[in-house]
Amino acid sequence: MKSESMSRRSFLGGAGVLAAGMAAAGMAGCAPQASGNLSETGEATAQAAEGAAEGVPSWLGQAPEIDEAEIVSELTTDLVIAGAGNGGMAAAAYAADKGLDFMVFEAAGDVSGTRNWFAAIDTNYDAEIGQTVDRGRLMGEIARYSAGSADERLIKMVIDESNDMCEFVDSVLAQYGGNMVVQDFEIPGGMGGTPYYTPPFEHMCGTTSEDGLDRNHAFEAFINDKGHEVYYEHRLIKLTQDDAGRVTGAILETPEGYVRVTANKGVMLATGGYVNNAEMLEALSPITCQSIVMTTSEPKDDGMGQKAAMWAGATRDAVSATMIFDRGWVD
Repeated sequence: MKSESMSRRSFLGGAGVLAAGMAAAGMAGCAPQASGNLSETGEATAQAAEGAAEGVPSWLGQAPEIDEAEIVSELTTDLVIAGAGNGGMAAAAYAADKGLDFMVFEAAGDVSGTRNWFAAIDTNYDAEIGQTVDRGRLMGEIARYSAGSADERLIKMVIDESNDMCEFVDSVLAQYGGNMVVQDFEIPGGMGGTPYYTPPFEHMCGTTSEDGLDRNHAFEAFINDKGHEVYYEHRLIKLTQDDAGRVTGAILETPEGYVRVTANKGVMLATGGYVNNAEMLEALSPITCQSIVMTTSEPKDDGMGQKAAMWAGATRDAVSATMIFDRGWVD
């Protein structure tokens, strides 16, 4: 399917639609996995853990102090995007399309694996095959599913803007041997015998040729063609702030040393979950550790983005939102 145009939305709104549907994918387990990235050996991480003050949980610690002499490079941009996964690459592609000045940084050596499936409501692709969704019922179902803890404003934004998001993604995929596919089925009676409302809203990013790119690599090619790149092996260490507490940028750890990036307009954190930080997972989501038999995630999902945000004054939801699939078994 092809797209000729999309309605122009604000950057944060449009990028948020795609990122929101994928943000929870990293939080689904307990046991840490082996990783070869900087998160295991970074001096700043160890320094933060050792500097935990009284009253500060050990999993959080104190923000590391980076000596000015250790800063090997200074960069400036309007928008810093930390993380080149499903959310970060969607944001980068959208920013490139809007002509924004941005930089995207990734701890690993490649973009994260693409989560091809995502939900979108009443898209043009649905209309082509006569599918519709009861939006009010879906809002109520999601609120029920989350025990009333979901922000219904965010749900409404995803529902209202998901067609624009689909058309934008499809327009990018079409340039690099990919396309959008809509799933034309509804699960009768819900899932597992429980009468949940499960309308036909699943869409998938596919490829149309053997050399077609998956979505995240298509996004990377798209931003490359517009003069941007992903800065690999740049791991977020902390956010920088001015005297009033406003976030002004970030410090990242690289094999050559620390890089300080000034963000004139903002920082977007898309660094994944904390499934590979066992201490953090036990402290913040103990029910997860009691409910799973296996875990699959990116090794870099170590909670550094959450910790950096909290060091800068952010608060976290009191209740965790783990995504668990009933796909494990006990032998």
